Amino acid sequence: MSTPKMSSLWNSFKGWSLKNKPDDSRPILASSPLEGESYKLEDVFYMEEEMQSMDPAGPGPCPETGIEEPVVPRRQRRSSFVAMDRRITLLWNDVWVQTKVKRRGKICEKICGRLEERPKVILRGVSGLARPGNLIAIMGASGAGKSTLMNVLTEHSLGSLEVRGQVSVSDSIKILPYMDEVSTYIQQEDVFVGSLTVREHLILQARLRMSRGISLERKLERVEDILEQLSLVKCADSRIGNPKTSGISAGERKRLSFASELLTNPPLLFCDEPTSGLDSYMSETLISMLRQLALEGHTILCTIHQPSSDIYSMFDRLILIADGRCAYQGDVDKAVAYFARLGYQSPDDYCPADFFIDTLSIRPGEEKNCHSRVDVLCNAFACSTESRVVQASIEEEIFQARTVYESNDDLPSRTRYRATCWQQVCLLLWRCAIDVLREPSLLKSYLVTSIGLGIFLGLLYLNQPYNQSSIQNINGFLFLIVVQISTTTPARIAAVIPNEVPLVSREHRSGMYSTTWYFLARFSIEIVTHVSQSLVVFGIAYYMIGLNRNILSFLVAMGTTALMAVTSVSFGVFLSVVSPTSEIALNLMIPIFFLFTLFGGFYMNPLTTPVYFIWVRFVSWYPAVYGMLQVNQWVTIQTLDCELNCTQPCLENGQQVLSKYGYEEENFVLDLSLVSLMSLGYFLLGGLVVRMRLRKEK
Repeated sequence: MSTPKMSSLWNSFKGWSLKNKPDDSRPILASSPLEGESYKLEDVFYMEEEMQSMDPAGPGPCPETGIEEPVVPRRQRRSSFVAMDRRITLLWNDVWVQTKVKRRGKICEKICGRLEERPKVILRGVSGLARPGNLIAIMGASGAGKSTLMNVLTEHSLGSLEVRGQVSVSDSIKILPYMDEVSTYIQQEDVFVGSLTVREHLILQARLRMSRGISLERKLERVEDILEQLSLVKCADSRIGNPKTSGISAGERKRLSFASELLTNPPLLFCDEPTSGLDSYMSETLISMLRQLALEGHTILCTIHQPSSDIYSMFDRLILIADGRCAYQGDVDKAVAYFARLGYQSPDDYCPADFFIDTLSIRPGEEKNCHSRVDVLCNAFACSTESRVVQASIEEEIFQARTVYESNDDLPSRTRYRATCWQQVCLLLWRCAIDVLREPSLLKSYLVTSIGLGIFLGLLYLNQPYNQSSIQNINGFLFLIVVQISTTTPARIAAVIPNEVPLVSREHRSGMYSTTWYFLARFSIEIVTHVSQSLVVFGIAYYMIGLNRNILSFLVAMGTTALMAVTSVSFGVFLSVVSPTSEIALNLMIPIFFLFTLFGGFYMNPLTTPVYFIWVRFVSWYPAVYGMLQVNQWVTIQTLDCELNCTQPCLENGQQVLSKYGYEEENFVLDLSLVSLMSLGYFLLGGLVVRMRLRKEK
């Protein structure tokens, strides 16, 4: 029994294809106008609900066995992995990949001479086909090109490569112009926010990745189904953890990676070394799960490194890559016989995968013989019946779905992100806040150090009188607080954010959220954390030292401190995203903060700064903030006591103090504007760097 909507849904399909621009080696999308009725992801869940509603109301005998079967409550039924509304055929034809040649600058060429650099060819005319229902293994020795082939098929990390050829997804009816709408890429490294539980992680993924038209209740139901299907129910409320803290096991982390991607029911799956880091039992369990997904109609490609015999036999088809060429492509159970026909007989007690890798490897010291053997095998496959069958299937698919979009202007419009901007910001804020709040020891250490430092500074400069000797003490404290807040804040940020960039890069590429909203959410959480710490330190010390008791002066001082902390956060975030690792960011801070401190206004009078170092005032907030604190502290002080043993002329009031150290009341607004612009500038630069880094990694 079926409904018209269900029938149309099962028959509808979309595909996509790639071809090259004439002036650029990077592949661009090319496709044809979509015809017929199309369905969104939520229709899949409606179909599941409709199919369940067709079940008989009461128990009945099985038509084959005659055995009465109990009625299972609808919510308790275990649904299949995927109710496929479209089945994808992936093909790639005559794919060539080589590295880009980087030209040296003219000055470098004159000094070092011009070197003739030739591009390295990685893939040489590789073609292939992946049909729905197939679990395909891509194997090859290290450096053979299997990872590059996977990157080409997924449009991943191609910035330094020149790509030629065609990659298409089709059902022989129509072409889909957007690859990410029908596929997902499950990478080898499992990257998560360790403070979240398994269920929280999947709920966040569902709310950001599933269609806006699907209700929250239905998304939560989908999460529970995935937890059950991938055997994650027992650890659903456990924290994921990270290398520094305990959490779920390696096998559970790998299944969680698959669960995150399967929420949206992608018909095409790419898996990079799915068994990496797993024991034999977990590896076999995972491949069994992929096998079940393939039986449900998925098209699945996996790069895999020397699987066991049991795991090898679970695959349907095998693609062997050697020296950038295809050495075999066909059924797994026919591969051994194919190599035997060529004179390479696998021993009976030998794992076929190990035999193929050994045969196609380039061994050190035997490069010439190994390259000759690989060339013979690749040439033999190019002339074989298996190759002709693959090529004929590719040409048939291309012919049946050959109409393409001639330019990007013809592509149908779409919304890249499933969640609205507001939803992205709120969910990312929630995740960042959870990440901070679930580290109570870290929060306690922040609180204890802030209170302790405030008390220490207060005791060091306790109850300063307004006389000549206290001027140096008060100014020293003000500069010390500038240096302390402005250095510790970026250092703490640099220890966290560089480690998040790989996660952000992966989630951004999957269409979860815009980097703008991630950057805003992370920036907001860091501001709340570090501004509060700065105010605690400064507020305690301010009262104990006895600085300007005017309530307005106190509020201005606290506001200036908050602005300084915000600027420090902006700079810390900027430096963190510029640096590949936390170590590099921290090392860069040493000379930068030395320069900022030297020209901060305490060690050198701002009026005597050499002209060739004036630029420091426009990149460092130290002198401006220090000047604002000085003006706020001294401008309302009318009298200063002069000790009897004073050997130098006494300063009579706060205005004279400001004049001596090169500060003017009129510059307060200018300094305020300058620091505000620095804060905004570093924030915008950080966001720009993140976008550039992610674009370069594509």
